Amino acid sequence: MADAYRSSMLILSTTRCANRCKFCAYHMDAPHITAETPSVKALATQTRKFYNAARDAIDKTREIYVVNSGSFFDERQIPKGYHEWLAGFLNNKGLDLVVETRADSGLERNVKSIEALRAVTGSMTIAMGLEAYRPDLGDKSFQLLAKGIRAEQLVKQSEWIHAHGCGVKAYMIIALPWMPSPSLEEGYRKMMDWHIETAFLTAKFALEEMKADILGVSPFFPYRGTNARIPEGHPPISVTEAAEVAHQLRQLFPEKRFDYTSRQVHLKHGDFFHRLGLPTPFNARDEAQVRAVRENVAAICERTLGTRGKISEQFVKGEKSKR
Repeated sequence: MADAYRSSMLILSTTRCANRCKFCAYHMDAPHITAETPSVKALATQTRKFYNAARDAIDKTREIYVVNSGSFFDERQIPKGYHEWLAGFLNNKGLDLVVETRADSGLERNVKSIEALRAVTGSMTIAMGLEAYRPDLGDKSFQLLAKGIRAEQLVKQSEWIHAHGCGVKAYMIIALPWMPSPSLEEGYRKMMDWHIETAFLTAKFALEEMKADILGVSPFFPYRGTNARIPEGHPPISVTEAAEVAHQLRQLFPEKRFDYTSRQVHLKHGDFFHRLGLPTPFNARDEAQVRAVRENVAAICERTLGTRGKISEQFVKGEKSKR
């Protein structure tokens, strides 16, 4: 599944998350940020309207994906009464459910809500933001992003989620700023190779330590309104490289589900370099160059994880290889 889940995604209007992860720009989504904690009635009305409007997509995916700023289990944002209402609403609909939380949410306080929702759904998955993690940095990986969590919390909460009959989804963002990568002055290749290595290390932690059932993979692009200013000289990773990271992971972990999206790359990779008067690292319409870029990602995968898959056969932007 790539972007299909987005068509059945319900974005609840709630108060802003109390945390301030550097990369987050959720507070800029004015339609979905409220001044006060919404009532159960207001959330129920929003849910019904969404369900009726997105019924075709929901029937196709057989899934409803509920997100909000912060955590689905934070009472400062969503009153517990809504969990009970949602369980009643979903009863007999035969849908899978995905909700989001933080690794420090203390899910044991919401065990009754989780059990009620799990009982009326085909499956229930609880998603957590991992973002970027390197063993050599340890918890500093999260401190650099002002994430406010620890690796141990991610592992322990994943264990708890699985023990209560739910699946675990982890989110990974490729090439986040604020990480201690080489600078662009040292060369795009050196800089981006470090970020690609970080992506594979992050995926390894998610799939082997957290034992995540689903990994959400997306490349970072310079949002407007992030909680921290994006360092100058931080280019977005190309779609070619990000997509190949996901392609390699799918082959190495065929039993896992990957939700990959490149929709976050609103700012075209090449435009970053053109604005600075710099040559683009590679021509996305040149098959030989694209092949070399994909092979490079696969080589990093092998160095990092000890094995690799075949590279994608889509070499030219917008076209499929005839091979």
